[in-house]
Amino acid sequence: MTTTGAYGFGCSGDVWAVGNVYPDGDVPGTVDLQLKGWLKVFGVPAPWCTLAPTVHWRNLDTGAAGQASTALGAWQPFFWSAPVVGNLRLVTGPGQVEFTLTTDLPHTPSVTNFRVY
Repeated sequence: MTTTGAYGFGCSGDVWAVGNVYPDGDVPGTVDLQLKGWLKVFGVPAPWCTLAPTVHWRNLDTGAAGQASTALGAWQPFFWSAPVVGNLRLVTGPGQVEFTLTTDLPHTPSVTNFRVY
C-alpha cells in the first residue's frame, strides 16, 4: 500500500494492488494487477481527486524490467462506496519479480516480490 498525495484541491489517499498469476495461463509470465485507491479530502471520497499510479517491475531471474501506469479517479461509478480501480496486464516473463508501486506526487513507495509462472 502506498500513501500518496493526489491531484485536486486537498486530495490524498491510499493506493494498493491485487495481483493474479496463472500457472496454466495462455501467456507464460503474465501478471494481471488491479490497482485500487481511496482518494479523499478530509477522509471523504471526492469527485475531483485523480491519480496515475505506476508499477515498476524487474524480473530478478532474467534482468528484464518495465513499467506501466493507469488512471484512478472519481469519474468511475459509485466512487464514494468502493475504491476506484484500474487494471494492468504485465508480461514480466517467468521468475521471481520485484514490483514497486509509485506515483508522481509525494508518496511512500511500496515494494514487494513474488514468483510469476
